[in-house]
Amino acid sequence: NQHSTLENDLQNALSMSRSIATRASIIRNQRITPILNLLWSMTSKNLNSEMLSRFDELFDVLFQFIERAENFESNIAALGLLVNISSSYQGRSSLISAFHRSPIPCIKKLFNNFELLREPRARQLVLLLVKNLIISDEICTDLIREGCIKFCSDYLDQLDITSAQDEHDYIIINEIVDTLVNAKFIKTLNFYSQNDLMKIYK
Repeated sequence: NQHSTLENDLQNALSMSRSIATRASIIRNQRITPILNLLWSMTSKNLNSEMLSRFDELFDVLFQFIERAENFESNIAALGLLVNISSSYQGRSSLISAFHRSPIPCIKKLFNNFELLREPRARQLVLLLVKNLIISDEICTDLIREGCIKFCSDYLDQLDITSAQDEHDYIIINEIVDTLVNAKFIKTLNFYSQNDLMKIYK
């Protein structure tokens, strides 16, 4: 009986802990989302984007939001901010360094986190982020290895080319695939993406 009581107490404590963690997450997202949205808006100007990209701690925070993907608004704002930062040379260089330095496998999360990708707007922002990143050869191998070609292949399956937005996304996917399907990356492509490339070509 004592053992059973202890087990019940433990289950109650775990349930309460999860409840507190969920509530804390909701409060954190409610507080941070307006700040992320403000930064996203400000970084539409390259000067602000480059200035912000000098703060390594910012990338750590944004990567945590992408890893957890707890809240639609904060997911979108974090991705939008990364898109703006990656649109300049300085910002892109800082972001790539942050990817390589971070213990969070952020590139993999961008392509494989269902909670993050279930919203069409989030998928579009990931697509725009990849479009900006592929300008730098140094990140292309990482993108292929972590599932970029599969992401593009799956994205194509969901497109309705009669829609103007989908047609725009289709053009970006073509640009990404054309850049990554290159002799420089042929070994990585063959090892990680052969089936997905065949699917795209079909």
